[in-house]
Amino acid sequence: RGRWLFFGDTDGFCRPEMLEEMVSAGERGEADVVVAGWHVVDEGTGFLSERRLPSEWVGAHGAGSCLGGGANLFLDANPAAWNKLFRSEFVRSNGLEHRPGRHAESAFFSCAALARAGRTAFMPSSYYYRRETVPASPDATAQAVREGELPADWLSVFAEVKPLLENGDGRLQAQLFGAAVVQLFRILFA
Repeated sequence: RGRWLFFGDTDGFCRPEMLEEMVSAGERGEADVVVAGWHVVDEGTGFLSERRLPSEWVGAHGAGSCLGGGANLFLDANPAAWNKLFRSEFVRSNGLEHRPGRHAESAFFSCAALARAGRTAFMPSSYYYRRETVPASPDATAQAVREGELPADWLSVFAEVKPLLENGDGRLQAQLFGAAVVQLFRILFA
């Protein structure tokens, strides 16, 4: 119902200023999507690592370009939705929705939004904390497969996003292909 949409996961948390600062950047930059970095909290060891967006993406007021520097929009911005804000009107006008029933259900939404966004604001800060066990153990990978995470889930996500890029910049198509390969190998060889 609001002007901006945020989708958090039950296994994560964010800094108190996250939404205020991201909304402010989105409004200033007239962005459809706002993307920030994130932290990974290893539940096994307590180790904290930060995943920042590539510095060349962050420009004046957080708005910038994601097409330079060898970075990959779909990987470096993260295929999940929890480190992003989405302008409600943009989501509605593009018919974007999560695809329930798949392990990678928010990946389609997030990647499709990034592919369709006219303007994206990139934040220099990391606000969201994702709890996970890093690296995934063979037991955790086997559990994920039993729960439905299969290479085919990610392959279908990227196959559904690909047509959204066909009339656009070829560099984004190459980035999407690279992200698909990385995600497939991550699942197959974790």
